[in-house]
Amino acid sequence: TRRSSDLRTSAYVVALVLSALPILAATSLLAMFPPFFIAGLRGGWWHIGYFVGFGLLTSLLPYGFVLALCSIAPTAEAGNGLVGMVNIVGSLTAGFLITKSQMPSYWIWAYWTAYLKYALEGLLVNELDGRRFECKDNEGALPVPMPMDPNVPYEDQEPHFQYYCRIEEGKDILDQFDMNPDLLTVDLFVLLGMFAGLLLFALVMMIRRSEEHTSELQSLR
Repeated sequence: TRRSSDLRTSAYVVALVLSALPILAATSLLAMFPPFFIAGLRGGWWHIGYFVGFGLLTSLLPYGFVLALCSIAPTAEAGNGLVGMVNIVGSLTAGFLITKSQMPSYWIWAYWTAYLKYALEGLLVNELDGRRFECKDNEGALPVPMPMDPNVPYEDQEPHFQYYCRIEEGKDILDQFDMNPDLLTVDLFVLLGMFAGLLLFALVMMIRRSEEHTSELQSLR
């Protein structure tokens, strides 16, 4: 049987998470819906479900890291510093500022462990995979100068341009950032697994520290 101190610690962690989930979900939804309607993102329940799922998990993962890192940090200040370092490294190695192909080999581990990598890939794949784009009225197109007619004097000619649309389908953007369209559902479950793993790690470490604290008190008696 488990000791009562362990049960109190686990109950504390569960209550802590359950009390924070509604607030995190509400703030996440408030942040997601304005850009969804302003940018005109893809409709359909399938795409909306993935969009909401990735948005919620992107808000929950930092909270999981806070619990996990603060459970091993000796002080609150040290815990806050560790969380800041994880967020900075994760932002730099998520595959957006520095793509996977441009990343040094000794930093590739940070790419695969950055939760923002999976969130960013999932959101972009959900929005761009299978979509086609066109440069309406040549907006955003690249002008390519055309050769002049050698039989007509140069001063009598006007420059001619042929416009080239640099991005014709969403796959062009995904390939630019080394993102795999086949990993949409995988990315979602990886984020779920990360969140569950962080909560489990925080629970184990809190129970261990509670046992150490209890043994120290008993030795002083």
